[in-house]
Amino acid sequence: MNIKEKDLKKIWKLSSQVDLPTPPSLDEAWDQLEQRMTIADMEIEPKQKIMGLQFSLLKPKLVFASAMALFLIISTPMAVRYLNTTSVLTQNAEIENIELSDGSHIQLNNDSKISYQKDFNTDNRTIQLEGEAFFSIENSSVPFIIETSFGHVSVLGTSFNVKSRGDNFEVGVKTGIVSVSSKNKVFKLKAGQFLKLNKHSIPVTPTNLPYNDFPAWLNNKLIFQETNLVEATEEIERLFDITFEFEDPSLRTLSITGVINTNDLQTVLSAISFLTQRDYKFNRESRTCIIQ
Repeated sequence: MNIKEKDLKKIWKLSSQVDLPTPPSLDEAWDQLEQRMTIADMEIEPKQKIMGLQFSLLKPKLVFASAMALFLIISTPMAVRYLNTTSVLTQNAEIENIELSDGSHIQLNNDSKISYQKDFNTDNRTIQLEGEAFFSIENSSVPFIIETSFGHVSVLGTSFNVKSRGDNFEVGVKTGIVSVSSKNKVFKLKAGQFLKLNKHSIPVTPTNLPYNDFPAWLNNKLIFQETNLVEATEEIERLFDITFEFEDPSLRTLSITGVINTNDLQTVLSAISFLTQRDYKFNRESRTCIIQ
């Protein structure tokens, strides 16, 4: 027997005396391998995610910045005008009293809006009106101009009412002289005169104020003179923040004439019932009036 064989026998004999750990089962071995693979992925994946995140954030930021730069270049005049504009807006059943820097006063009726530039009363006294307002204008060498979608009203110092809603446009003068331009025509209104225009009709000449308590809304009244019922109920909707519905569609073409005190809603609804000769139902929860 050579040395090699002797060594092998010794190793075999000694190995039989050593306690070795029990080898894992096949399932246990697989679980250990799967855990090692998961840990390896976790060590690598964050780097990939971070790199991807940095890339995905950088690109939209770049696109957004470029878009904003382009927008500002294009819309700078518009943006400047917006930032330098003061607006006052009223909701239904709301009236706002406004004093301007030139000392003029505006009483803004419900569901209306005025806007003017912050340099008002420097080299201009121009405002934009949507809805209805009564103006008491201080005298000045700079004309006070009211711009509406229908036409312009220009004065130096006077008191008057302007109403621009839908297709209708009205101007009534209490004191002074007012110039109204619309459809390439110019009208001069003196104290006590009234002008009513419609976008679909030919301009007419001014008439006298339709009633003494003009404008009616400042005197807690609604005055209707052959007024379409839809137009009349729209005034009431704005005043009391309610909604009208008509069971009979033919009521929409009905015209009414009368004076209604607006101190409370019940009085107004009763008056409408009398003028239309129809009953009504009022739902307090939905604030809806149904004319039957």
